[in-house]
Amino acid sequence: MKTYKGRYKPKNPSKYVGDVNNVVYRSMWERHVMKWCDDSSDIVQWMSEELIIPYICETDNKPHRYYMDFVIQYKSGRVVLVEVKPHKETKLPERKQGKSRRTLLNEGMTYIKNQSKWKAASEYAKDRGYHFEIWTEKELTAMGIMPKPLRTKKPIKKLPPFRKKKK
Repeated sequence: MKTYKGRYKPKNPSKYVGDVNNVVYRSMWERHVMKWCDDSSDIVQWMSEELIIPYICETDNKPHRYYMDFVIQYKSGRVVLVEVKPHKETKLPERKQGKSRRTLLNEGMTYIKNQSKWKAASEYAKDRGYHFEIWTEKELTAMGIMPKPLRTKKPIKKLPPFRKKKK
C-alpha cells in the first residue's frame, strides 16, 4: 500500500495556529482534512500535531506523548480534537484465516495503545469543554471532506480480434 506524506501550504495562513511553514500530513486523509479546514468558512482556527497530550500507555505503563492530529475551532466556538484513523484500527483486531499470530499481536498492541491515547485525549478535551472525535474514512466521506471512493468495476472481457467480413 502506498503511503502519502508531505507538507501542506495553507491558503489562509491566518487560520492556522502554529508553524505555518511546517504543516505535515501523514496520509491523504489528513491532507483532505487540512484542505477542508483551510477552505471552510465555518472554521476560525485549526492546527495539526501542534497539541501534545501526555498519556500512560497500558502496554508498558510508561508515559508517552500523543500528538493530536487536529484541533479545530468552529465559528460557534466549539473546539474539537480530531484523530484521523482507518476504521479497522478503531475496533478490536479479528482473528482471520491466514493471519499470523505476530500480526494479530501487533494489531492488538496498536489497538491498546490507541485506546490509551484516546482515553487521555477524551479526558483532556472534557476538562477544557472541548470535544474529542475519531474521524475514519466513513466520517470523512459522510462529511464531504473526502471524495466518495470510486466503485471498482469488473474488468471488461477481452473481445476476440476484429475480423473483416468476406464479400
